[in-house]
Amino acid sequence: TPVMEACAHGHVDVVRCLLDAGGSTSDVDFAGRTALMRAADGGHEGIVAILLEKGGDVDIDFPDKRRWTALHCSVAADRLGVIKLLCK
Repeated sequence: TPVMEACAHGHVDVVRCLLDAGGSTSDVDFAGRTALMRAADGGHEGIVAILLEKGGDVDIDFPDKRRWTALHCSVAADRLGVIKLLCK
């Protein structure tokens, strides 16, 4: 989805605009990954913060097809800033 692609590529302003326009954060891609997982994997702290704040339907414990959550993705990619945000 546009939200997922913007999250994966670190486009903070685009994510904010899409969410303000009603974009969904609960859709999943072919691997079962959410927008939050894609942002976490990419180390996009600003986007993770926006998703946690504005994404009313964001589930940080939602597992993908590998049974990984956003926290697993951020740990595997060594994204300390994202890990701290997810553990708040």
